[in-house]
Amino acid sequence: QKNGKAVVKWPAVQGADSYTVYVSKNADRGYQKAAQTSGTSAAIAKYAGTKLKAGKTYYIKVTAEMTRNHETYTVSSSSAKVKMKSRS
Repeated sequence: QKNGKAVVKWPAVQGADSYTVYVSKNADRGYQKAAQTSGTSAAIAKYAGTKLKAGKTYYIKVTAEMTRNHETYTVSSSSAKVKMKSRS
């Protein structure tokens, strides 16, 4: 966590053209797109139009996508539980 943002990093997936980061308050449902990047990290400050809140737990899911012949495929997906630190 840095300056009220969740900094998410992941290893590169061979063949991936882009990565999409999703956030939810529930591990099983409600994931909403928070960022898309071609790199292997993202700083997430908002989820579903509201700022991430100190002391709250969020679930982050990252999918790796590749595009071939004008079709996009998800080639990998992983998730993690993140608790935002309380402000001092």
